[in-house]
Amino acid sequence: MAPRTAFALAGLAGSNAHGSGCLAAVQRLARERGVDSGLLPGLEMISCTSGAIASTASYLRGEDLRADLQRRIDDAEQARRRWWLTTQETPQQAAAATVLFGVPGVFRGLLYALPRHYWRTALEFLREGIGWRRAPTVEDLTDLLLPARVLVPDLSDAFFTATVETLAGAPVGVVFNSYAPTRDVEYLHVNDRGLELIREYHDPAASYDGGGPVQYRPISRAGLREAPWLFYYGLRGDAAVDGAYARSIIVDELTFAQQIWAVRPLNSEWLGPLPSNLPEVLDLQTELWMNASYREQVRAIRLIGRLGDAGRAELSKDDDKHRDYHPVDLQEVELQRQRGFWTYFVEDLDVFDAARVLAHTRLREQYPPQP
Repeated sequence: MAPRTAFALAGLAGSNAHGSGCLAAVQRLARERGVDSGLLPGLEMISCTSGAIASTASYLRGEDLRADLQRRIDDAEQARRRWWLTTQETPQQAAAATVLFGVPGVFRGLLYALPRHYWRTALEFLREGIGWRRAPTVEDLTDLLLPARVLVPDLSDAFFTATVETLAGAPVGVVFNSYAPTRDVEYLHVNDRGLELIREYHDPAASYDGGGPVQYRPISRAGLREAPWLFYYGLRGDAAVDGAYARSIIVDELTFAQQIWAVRPLNSEWLGPLPSNLPEVLDLQTELWMNASYREQVRAIRLIGRLGDAGRAELSKDDDKHRDYHPVDLQEVELQRQRGFWTYFVEDLDVFDAARVLAHTRLREQYPPQP
């Protein structure tokens, strides 16, 4: 009998292909076992953050994940070639073009965002008398020259409609997050089946109208618009942003499961030589903050695992939430290469294919062929 299983997927820009490749491996294994839907036997819940939300929806719809990634790569390359006026493109050109021009159907780049920013800011300066009634302050000039909004989201209404419909009505639990920095609240957007599983073990009091530092919300278009909202899109008053900034991967809420697959588009260790320039330092910084929230969740899981049956029984007896503590088999599927800071902006089929092979090999070890 298959163990109760959950998948936790983290998103990270161009490295989202890693999670998508792992989900393609799950599809392949399930279909090898005669499950046409591609859902892994025993799979009860999926958590996803940031860019992993889109691939999770595609997986639940049973779509060809590699073909979808290839289409998006082709669209982006075609758009970039119009600017470089060449069919040959170096990785550096691809990264620069992505930042300058954006990714079709995802976001628009600097050359779209900055002119609009300068125009709006200049009008505000005139209305407030900055420059002719009073001298601009350092903060005024910084706001003008170094704005927070340097990219503009460009996801379509059709994407939000289809994704909400898929995730809310999925046959398994689904949860993704957003974060409100002005209130220090993490919102968990979860479908009804997911809330049942969270209530079963992690938080018996979980409800859509509760308070506290972690609040549950039903999956909606408004929540889905918040979940991939990058800092670089600009901050909007009290509105929430991408939840990955607060918790890069959602694991705690999946501990009802006997086995959790943590699919991470980076590695716990720094791979290769240590940074020698600023972009590499920014790469290390990104990996450190993404690993921080994961590391603390894993520490608690491994502590419970080390207690042994007697220790877990004693802990369960004293727990005011009456949880039945049990060991969790944590399976980590991490990116096995150092992609670099600039490649975060560019999707890569090699990342997808490497993840699919790695995950399929690991999955076959856990789910051997049936006689």
